[in-house]
Amino acid sequence: MWTDPLPATGATNLTPPNRPCTRPTLSLPTRRAPQGILSELNTQRETMFGIRSNLHEVDDHISRGRQTLAVMSRRVFTNKAIMCLIILALLGAIVLIIAYKLS
Repeated sequence: MWTDPLPATGATNLTPPNRPCTRPTLSLPTRRAPQGILSELNTQRETMFGIRSNLHEVDDHISRGRQTLAVMSRRVFTNKAIMCLIILALLGAIVLIIAYKLS
């Protein structure tokens, strides 16, 4: 009895080494299935790279938006401070005018 050195299924091959072994051939759809799977995986890979670049672009937009909001916040604070100073100056002027009129 001749045994295959690396049996695929764990069974022994009863065909002697000098006789040609007739192995079953794969049908055409069976051979095309891995090609279809590979092409689908390649398509998914390209889609994922596209999504990745879109995510980087969105991240850049969010960073710019965050910077814009920080600048707007500083401007709001500055405008409020200037407005408070103007109000205090006007109140001071009103108090001076009233004090001058009464004296």
